Amino acid sequence: MDSAEYEQLVGKIVRGLAERAGVAPESIQGGRTNRVEGVSGYRHQIDVSIRDGEDLHLIECKRWAYAVEARDVLTLLGRIVDIRQKTEGKLSASIITTAKYQSGAKQLADHFGISLDVVKTAGEFVVRYRDRVGAGLQDVFVFGDFPESRVIKADGSPD
Repeated sequence: MDSAEYEQLVGKIVRGLAERAGVAPESIQGGRTNRVEGVSGYRHQIDVSIRDGEDLHLIECKRWAYAVEARDVLTLLGRIVDIRQKTEGKLSASIITTAKYQSGAKQLADHFGISLDVVKTAGEFVVRYRDRVGAGLQDVFVFGDFPESRVIKADGSPD
């Protein structure tokens, strides 16, 4: 899976979860043409974004062979600062990576409230949305290998 496919996978999982939580499909954007304008007027490319009313969640996907570094978190933080000033609701952000992350990246992410998760395969993928809904992606083998998503309640029981 290349970087674009990884972004598409994340986008599909998030889209399914957000739609199940009642977010309109057109509120979920992704890919190279997904731009979110900051107060500076600069249009930041964001891998996956979800607009839920006035709230905005930004997701950066890093399918890298090397660890996420502090500078990567700071780059996203710069985008957050610029975009937050133009967003009336809550703004949250996540970095999802296939590699590990350095301790400095984790320290900064924790301090600034940026979620930092390692997801190497589709089978490891879990997303939380609005702190109340979880979704897991599992590998299913039925006449071929394909991923299937399902919603899981906060208590871990199936929906």
